[in-house]
This record gives sequence, structure tokens and C-alpha cells, in this order.
Amino acid sequence: MAHTNEQAARIASAGIQMLFDSPTNQQFALLTPDQEAALSENYVCQFFEEHEGLHAVRFCTSWSTRDEDVDALCASIAQI
Repeated sequence: MAHTNEQAARIASAGIQMLFDSPTNQQFALLTPDQEAALSENYVCQFFEEHEGLHAVRFCTSWSTRDEDVDALCASIAQI
């Protein structure tokens, strides 16, 4: 379980606002609709709820989430 939570923590610290602090493998990012659309082109994120005009989307890691996949997601987040 440590691996999944470490990967999720990396996503949480990638430079986007989070809906709330989550110590689990699920992270809930707040994105504009355009940011969500851009990330959805290459990554799976699930719409969770609308929050003050932003989309809260869920990213979920697992035991099989690879470092290079999180690296790529974090790099994409930095570009939006």
C-alpha cells in the first residue's frame, strides 16, 4: 500500500490545486474544463463533482502504477 500512496502523493504535489488533502491512493484535483480535457487526452481521470466553477477529477494509483507514468502525468500537469 505504501507504493500506491507514494505515487498519489507525487500527483498531489505536482502543482495543481487539490479539492482536499487525501492520504490515500486517490487524489482529487481541481481543474478548469480545458485542463481536464487536455489531461484526458492521455490519462484517465474521473469527473467527481463541480466545485466553484472547476471540475474536481479523481486520479487513482495502484500497486502497478509505474514511476514513469507518474513522471509523465506530472510533466503534463506542469504544462497546463
